[in-house]
Amino acid sequence: EHAFIALNPEDASRRRLETALHDQGLALRPVLETPYSNSVCEFALHGVGIGLVHPVMALDYLARGLPIKPLELDIGFACLLVFRPGTPLSENARALLKAMRIELERDLKRIRTALST
Repeated sequence: EHAFIALNPEDASRRRLETALHDQGLALRPVLETPYSNSVCEFALHGVGIGLVHPVMALDYLARGLPIKPLELDIGFACLLVFRPGTPLSENARALLKAMRIELERDLKRIRTALST
């Protein structure tokens, strides 16, 4: 019943959302499609509709007033980090991964705080 800003049809998380909704007898009726989560956030911020993105993608928009809400459906988002097999990571690569994990933990804490308000 809400205007929905959708990721493109080939996006795996959108397909999972459509399947979960279909199982409940519901269907998406997108008013807009985009390949980018930041576009979903930007359009939602400007009142075009609601959308589904990985919460980390919405973090930069919280300070600008974008509300985020948890979804009761379990819709996974895949993020990949690819390594060349048999090749040890350099010290710089290991340091980068450590920094990324620390930042992700901070981001997840901000998400939990935003969702609890």
